[in-house]
Amino acid sequence: MIKLFKILTLFINLLSIRISAQEAKFVLYQERGINIQYPLNWSLDNSGINGTSFLISSESEDIKDYYKENVNLIIQDLNGKNITLNKFIEITNNQFVQFKAKNVKIERLNDKIAYFEYELNQGILEFKFWQKVIIESEKAFVLTYTAYKKDYFKYLYVGKKIIESFYWGFTSKKELDILNFVNLKHKIRFKNLVNFERIELTEQYLIGMVDQTNNYRKSYSLKFNDDWSFSILDQETYIQEMTKDRLIEASKIIFRNPVINVYERNFPISNGSNSALHVIYTGEEIETNESMTMAVIQLIKNSKLYTFSCQCKSSFFPYFYNDCIKLFDSFKIE
Repeated sequence: MIKLFKILTLFINLLSIRISAQEAKFVLYQERGINIQYPLNWSLDNSGINGTSFLISSESEDIKDYYKENVNLIIQDLNGKNITLNKFIEITNNQFVQFKAKNVKIERLNDKIAYFEYELNQGILEFKFWQKVIIESEKAFVLTYTAYKKDYFKYLYVGKKIIESFYWGFTSKKELDILNFVNLKHKIRFKNLVNFERIELTEQYLIGMVDQTNNYRKSYSLKFNDDWSFSILDQETYIQEMTKDRLIEASKIIFRNPVINVYERNFPISNGSNSALHVIYTGEEIETNESMTMAVIQLIKNSKLYTFSCQCKSSFFPYFYNDCIKLFDSFKIE
């Protein structure tokens, strides 16, 4: 029997979702295989300045705002060069030494993705950078957020959000349809709800939405995990392991005195899977002292664990629940 420490950790992470406001509406830019989202009040330059595929700049705050924080993409052709991510990191480290970079931090996420954070001086000016490098399709995609060191954290959240929205793939050019969320990279389709706005997404969140038109704190999200164990763990085994006691313990990280209202091992759904795990919790949220209810549906497909959740204040949940089920039923995987 596969040990489920990692899986339980995933479930705890799911329950720890914190809903935050979106600073600005995001729009989609698609060109020559590039797909990226950025705030409507930022500007995009795709003229090729300084060898970039695009340069997305923040808006000027006042006449003294001499430098605009920005995100840019540089694509390097690696065809025939046999450069792996490890080799790319080695080359980059040598460049850091050459240009006297300071406070260098490198995080290698997997065989294709690495993150860099570092500081560089240009004359008397001090700059700080947050960078994501993706090695894919015999190319190096280098996405960089740049700011004055003193202003680094002003738009770091937005810069990261822009960078993490990037993926490479040729599609027809179109604007985002609020009623139909399509993620071509992961080959999924998902119906959205009107009045819900996107929230910050981590690497494994495919969608996260919050309704800020009232005080019911309605939100929903869809995430995936492609840990190796899901290539050999089937749905039935996973459901058997996720007992009520395990789920209650996991939920205590955010709920006082959590109660499981619904626990279905073979929840019928209409998206082609035979069964799913369906759990509804109610408890007093530790952070806010409010009574909250959360529904969670999980299924394993294509060697991935997909987790859909929706939550709101307990008093309104019976009205929101039907929308949650309709949303999940609209979830399609090619």
